[in-house]
Amino acid sequence: MTELESLAHADSARVAAAGRIYADSFPLRQREPFDALTESIRDSEVLAWLQLDNGAPIGIAVILPFSSVPWDFLEYFAIDGTVRSKGHGSALWTALLDQPEIRRLIFEVEDPDDAGDPDERSIRERRIAFYQRLGAKLVENVEYVVPDVQGTNRERLLLMWYDADRAELDPETLAGLLKALYREGYGLPSDHKLIAAAVHSLGERG
Repeated sequence: MTELESLAHADSARVAAAGRIYADSFPLRQREPFDALTESIRDSEVLAWLQLDNGAPIGIAVILPFSSVPWDFLEYFAIDGTVRSKGHGSALWTALLDQPEIRRLIFEVEDPDDAGDPDERSIRERRIAFYQRLGAKLVENVEYVVPDVQGTNRERLLLMWYDADRAELDPETLAGLLKALYREGYGLPSDHKLIAAAVHSLGERG
């Protein structure tokens, strides 16, 4: 049976288990140092849960609640690699949406077109299809480029969103989300050229 435990109140063994899932699930360029992440969790700057299956840690979800818009940035969502493709991801998604703190979600996925080989492309396509089965939608035709965690390189990503009460995103809402992602998610100044390019691309959508 799936249950969620807040990492803000978890013991050291649970936190260590979350750290292993985190390190195994995301490339270094996308990973904030885990010590810094856990500090943000303890300070309530971000929300994080450990998924338990009959008491065993099997998944994590990390949320940054935006202050400028009524949305939440799903920064990290992962299942332990040893138990994937067994329905745990869907269970984690459902349990996450049941949390009273959660509003509506925006999150990033890697673009299949930028994969380096067919196997990686297939993994990225399956990941997008997984979220679509759960009701999430892709943001189409937006130029979304972000700095990596080290701040030395940039990466083009796709955006997905989930709001059970909304059929589509209007340009004004999407512009607000882009600004929140860059400012609150990545700490970029309001006049940064990546923000300007992303917002400008909204006007070029056909």
